Amino acid sequence: MTASSLAGAGRTADELEVDFDELPDAGFCLDVAHAHSIDPTIEIANESLDRFRARLRQVHPSSLRESRHVVLTREDEELSASVLMRCRDVPWILEAPPPQRSRGALKTTTLISAGPPTV
Repeated sequence: MTASSLAGAGRTADELEVDFDELPDAGFCLDVAHAHSIDPTIEIANESLDRFRARLRQVHPSSLRESRHVVLTREDEELSASVLMRCRDVPWILEAPPPQRSRGALKTTTLISAGPPTV
């Protein structure tokens, strides 16, 4: 990779395109909270999926508060619902505990915690 493509780190579809031109076999992870921090409408996430959906490897659903991943809030869940629906066939990596309201619907055998829950 060149310094020019590392400067953006794949935050937008245009930055991803530069990276994918240099690394044709690469995929990407869609971090919904970071997409929201760049674009509060999260259209940036839809654009990345529109252009590179076949390269999506995993999605990280959560919210950000004070630069930390926290439980996905109802507001952020509603905002990102259409994006998350497009990512149902890839692994979801939870960077914060799942919302209590969603735990019954999880299709997993074990939740592994990296530390105490944040709210």
